[in-house]
Amino acid sequence: MASLKIVPSATAQSHAVSTHSTAHPVSGLHDTFRYGPQSAAQSVAAGVHSPLEMRLKRWNQTRAELQQSLQRNTFGLAVPMKQAMEIKLVQEVGSVKQTSFDPVQSPHNPLLDPTPLGGSPNLALEILQGKDETLEVDEFMGGGQDLASVLDVNAVMEKKRGI
Repeated sequence: MASLKIVPSATAQSHAVSTHSTAHPVSGLHDTFRYGPQSAAQSVAAGVHSPLEMRLKRWNQTRAELQQSLQRNTFGLAVPMKQAMEIKLVQEVGSVKQTSFDPVQSPHNPLLDPTPLGGSPNLALEILQGKDETLEVDEFMGGGQDLASVLDVNAVMEKKRGI
């Protein structure tokens, strides 16, 4: 039977808050009063993750697994399998790139046009994953793009319209 967990488990496969035994027994964080300031080597060491960070990293995966399990129990195997194939197809179409750094302007899928102010260029994938009504930080803060090019809306529209 598939798992029906709503929230990811708190335990991680590799979980260590610090490289030495300086963690507070309740919070799991470095105890500065007892052991002094924490060194930078401890904070950047591999495998140093808090339980909350590990839970947040697995949040979307757990939500997708729950949704697939509920669909499988309700409708049978066909519905989650069809949805997984659609998501894979849309991800493959969205990952095609030209030789330059600009994403492909697909005439077959107008939903893949890049947005000038950030956000996801793959609206079809957002709809299939149920994220089309959510507002993430990347969508209104430029999405990791160069902010100088993002803020010049007039130049983007002139370039797109060929003016």
